[in-house]
Amino acid sequence: MSLPRVAIVGRPNVGKSTLFNRLVGSRIAIVEPTPGVTRDRVSAAARISGDAGERTVALTDTGGIGIVDRHDLEPVV
Repeated sequence: MSLPRVAIVGRPNVGKSTLFNRLVGSRIAIVEPTPGVTRDRVSAAARISGDAGERTVALTDTGGIGIVDRHDLEPVV
């Protein structure tokens, strides 16, 4: 049975990577004050507590909605 997937999605530079690191209990995602640092999705297992008890989920950190590539780092097609 596969783990439930939970994605952290939101505007750039609002603390998604910090939240991800806190929930997984390790510094996996890069945390910088500069917007647009997280470009690739990062996933790890995390233990989440709730009303139904504690569960393990596959947690994913994303780069954010509406990110603008100011450095033209998109792949050339």
